[in-house]
Amino acid sequence: MPVRNRFAIQSTHGQECPCYGKTAAQHRSKLLAMRNPLIRLLLLAAIALAAPACVLAQTIQLAGLVGSDVGLCVELNDARGAVERVEHSAWLERLRASRLFQAWMQTEDVRRFRQSVAAIEKVVNQPPRKFLLGLFGRQAIVAVYPRTDGDPIAIVLTLAESEAAIQHAIKVWNESEPTQVEARTHAGKSYARRVRTQRKDRPAETMFYFHEGTLLALSDREDLIRQTIDRIDGDVQRSIAVNSAWQSLHGANESATVRALVQPQVWRKETEPDRPDHLPSLLRSWRTCEAITLAAQFDDGLIVQAAAFFPKDSASPRWLRFIERSRGAFPMFERIPAEALLVVATRVDLSETAALLEEMIPVNQRKPAARLRQIARGLLLGLDLPTDVLPNLGPEFTAWIAPSSSTDADGGKDNTFPWEAAAVWALNTPAVEKKPDGNGNDATAKRSRASVPMAIDNALNTGLNLLVAMFNADEKNAPAILQDETLPPPASSPDAKDPSPKERAAQGRLRWVEGLPFVEPAFAASVDRLMFATNPEAIRRVLTAQKPDVTATGLAAQDAFRTVQKRMVGSPTQLAYVNVAGVRQSLEANMARIVRHAEKSDEKGEEVEKKLGDMRDLLSLFDDVFLAFRLDETEVHATFGATLRR
Repeated sequence: MPVRNRFAIQSTHGQECPCYGKTAAQHRSKLLAMRNPLIRLLLLAAIALAAPACVLAQTIQLAGLVGSDVGLCVELNDARGAVERVEHSAWLERLRASRLFQAWMQTEDVRRFRQSVAAIEKVVNQPPRKFLLGLFGRQAIVAVYPRTDGDPIAIVLTLAESEAAIQHAIKVWNESEPTQVEARTHAGKSYARRVRTQRKDRPAETMFYFHEGTLLALSDREDLIRQTIDRIDGDVQRSIAVNSAWQSLHGANESATVRALVQPQVWRKETEPDRPDHLPSLLRSWRTCEAITLAAQFDDGLIVQAAAFFPKDSASPRWLRFIERSRGAFPMFERIPAEALLVVATRVDLSETAALLEEMIPVNQRKPAARLRQIARGLLLGLDLPTDVLPNLGPEFTAWIAPSSSTDADGGKDNTFPWEAAAVWALNTPAVEKKPDGNGNDATAKRSRASVPMAIDNALNTGLNLLVAMFNADEKNAPAILQDETLPPPASSPDAKDPSPKERAAQGRLRWVEGLPFVEPAFAASVDRLMFATNPEAIRRVLTAQKPDVTATGLAAQDAFRTVQKRMVGSPTQLAYVNVAGVRQSLEANMARIVRHAEKSDEKGEEVEKKLGDMRDLLSLFDDVFLAFRLDETEVHATFGATLRR
């Protein structure tokens, strides 16, 4: 690519620049008078960052100008397209229609911002949107390199929409304050050293920049500018462009507006001081991690994907056991009602998690935990919580909140809570194995499969009895009563036979408390699951719902949730989902009831209504919000989304 010498050793303050024509003294004086740091920040950012193109002069990728030893690389891609998508989105329409946004638009901060935008327009002699998108509209990369002898250093690489956009930005920048610009040469190409003249209110500042065609490089380090020049005609094999994590990031997120790569091993020297650390396992994970990637895009809302990559030989035995137990589907997911507002589905190895938490407690501070463990052993019929119970609890856990299916039975009085919650843990207890003792009698080598449910039932039943006793101790309260019944059999088919007495006894008991305000806390421990709910009817529905009916009508069958699933990376092992549209509708339907409850608690109804209105406004911005994780031996993937329904 032919290169023209664009720089001359001279001052651009009050003089004519041979590269770009005459100075704009009238604009320069106005810019120097600006004291609002926001204006200067926006202007410098506009000059520093430019826009995208995958190829420089059709031969070199922009990422090919970034060294392979970069610690952090952030790429902005197709900013113009992203801005246009937001401008024409239903999300922006909702935002503009919200009461919170309209109130914010009347604030003093917005008025000052508009004044700043108007001042910038006068300085750059064009609408700020056009000015910024001319620089950001294609591609920009910010690369940060760690150093052993000081703070990290950085460079901005940009590909603008036109060479004129870069020339105009540099001209405005140099005319905005007294500066000295010196032309320098490296490898046959010219670059500039720009020195801001020292003044009483600010120190001198030296920057370096290089531009060729639509490429602009800007840094306060001359060596980074020279390295960029070397890479233009150099070997891309020593750049980030051939990094496998970077290539994977681009391949899996082609439409992302923002992409980022972190290389923890490059930063390792910055994170290895000899000092105690409160999270040693987390620090070890950081040290062994090969790469962390992030991608964000606006597609009917915001979608952010992150991933961490580890070498194959770095996985600890504990992590491998955790991953092994995290694999699999969520059988209880099929029983979640379609109208569920909040859902959490996860697979967690509680035994390994408890061991990890215990490791974090200093040895000299473990006595309280040992005392609690001893108390729990008494309530659990002699079973030890960490070694006997937790290994058999889970790993599948499913919980949800849904509108209550119960109705007031007293003519509309507010004696029920408008929402109900349920949670289900899987129980995987080993079957009975017997061995003869020394006298020829059978001795249980492993505990009965029913012993863990019985132990949990005893401990939780003790807790409910204590709750009832404490509530009834207050003479003002009507007595609460502890109730129980045999669990109904799990539904298999309409023609299923009634269980035998032995099978029914193994089903466990459903226990709950009647007479408490708003809720009837309930639990049940059967041979294969542990269930909690805010009322016993929720547990009954979980057990008796016919699977074919639930599969066809439950949450998993809803179009909105299926759309959410398509946005996730693979099959998640951990999931949190919020049906924001359903929350809005439920909040609207129960607003009067909530206000009445608040007034009984001596809160002003008008203030409560205003808070609920603000919450409804905030919830109107999205229809679904989710966070999903997928784990395996060498990779951790996460997806966050806040989306709208079409």
